[in-house]
Amino acid sequence: MGPERTCIGCRRRTPQAELARISWSDPDGGGQGGLVVGRGGVGRGAWLHPDVGCAEALRPGALARALRRPLTDGQVAALLTAWPPR
Repeated sequence: MGPERTCIGCRRRTPQAELARISWSDPDGGGQGGLVVGRGGVGRGAWLHPDVGCAEALRPGALARALRRPLTDGQVAALLTAWPPR
């Protein structure tokens, strides 16, 4: 059995392979980065089931708290509008 992570939407522990990783990417270090879905990012990440139910269960501020950085409502809304990832 591989590593497990906790979904920030439903709070269930699940094998990492079944979750989508969300991280913050700021390639030039200027503070103008954005949210990225995928396993290639570095740094802090949050894990979410790739289904609408978990995205809708995401509590306000949960993603910002998991990533330990402030996020605007627009940044989170843009991510969730395109959820689930393809």
